[in-house]
Amino acid sequence: MSLQLQQDEVPRAVQHVLDSFQSISSPKERYKLLLKYAKKLPALDASHRVATNRVMGCTSEVFMTASLDEQRRVQFAGDSDSELTRGLCAVLIQAMSGMTPAEVLQVSSC
Repeated sequence: MSLQLQQDEVPRAVQHVLDSFQSISSPKERYKLLLKYAKKLPALDASHRVATNRVMGCTSEVFMTASLDEQRRVQFAGDSDSELTRGLCAVLIQAMSGMTPAEVLQVSSC
C-alpha cells in the first residue's frame, strides 16, 4: 500500500500495520503474519454477504462493508472464503477502520 500522506501524517493504525510487515524480512514469515490477521478477523454476518458487498475481480469470494459510526468515522468489515484474502481484508480493516472519510480518501493503492 502506498500513501499520499507524508510519513509523519500516516494514521497510527496504518503505520502500525506497515511496521509489522516491514519488520519481517522473510516472505514466509510475512505470510504467517497475514494468516494471523486472518484468524483474528470476525466472521461477516450472512446478511452482509450480498452482491452489492462483493469485491468483483477476485477469484475468491470477498465481501467488504463500510459504514460510519456515531463519531462519523469509517468502520470496515469483511470476509473471504480464502485465508489469504481473508488476511488481506483483516489488514485493511485493522489499518483503516476508525479513519475519517477524508483520511480514507487520502490512502491510495499501488
